[in-house]
Amino acid sequence: MKKASALPLFGDAYMADTMHLTLEEHGAYLRLLMLAWRAPDCCLPDDDRRLARMLGISSQRWTKIKPAVMDFWTLENGRWSQKRLKKERIYVEEKSQKNAENARAGWSQRTEKKQDTPSERICETPCENDAPPPPPHSIERERRVRATLIDPNFTPILTKEAQRKVDAWPNGMLDDELYAFINHAQANARTQMDWQAAFRTWIGKADQKRKAHADPTQPPRQTAKVGRSNADGFTQAIRHVGDQPNPRPSGDDR
Repeated sequence: MKKASALPLFGDAYMADTMHLTLEEHGAYLRLLMLAWRAPDCCLPDDDRRLARMLGISSQRWTKIKPAVMDFWTLENGRWSQKRLKKERIYVEEKSQKNAENARAGWSQRTEKKQDTPSERICETPCENDAPPPPPHSIERERRVRATLIDPNFTPILTKEAQRKVDAWPNGMLDDELYAFINHAQANARTQMDWQAAFRTWIGKADQKRKAHADPTQPPRQTAKVGRSNADGFTQAIRHVGDQPNPRPSGDDR
């Protein structure tokens, strides 16, 4: 079966006709409309057990809500049909067929145009090459599409500059900052095109804050370097963030 066209739904008309239905009856009626729309004849079978399975409810439950739901349908030749639904189906199919015919006609005209004289084809070439560039908003749309949520198993890869800052941190601070970074991104549903760059920015802010509150009497302690070869040092912290929804309070909001 070919892919069904989009089902048009007129909210005002639907609500006016179904105000007496319960929430459960609304759900059953809408689902039956969509199931019928996908059927080749835009109808439903006259089989209560099958309809109950299609709705995902028991036969006993379907028997109780069937009178209200099927009041909108008509039984003919062993098939349930909905008058307005079939009318819209015919309209959509005719519209689709007309669009396909127009597309074929346009393609035929372009094919005939390519068979013109060489002088005419030469005149057309500059016009095709002079097409304006796409508007800037299309580039922004591509950027938004590429932005993603953070991976719960995010493992940082530090540059030399970021590693130099981390080397001066106390033991355990990098683990805490990584935990706070992932938790902050998940809690706020943040999206980024480059999460590695975002974490390096986070490190820079954390380092500035550390320096502002540093105790000059205490020498800095070294931490392990982070990279692809030693990222396993953060496996436990990352798994702790991913396996539990709120293992501990989130870090400073940045």
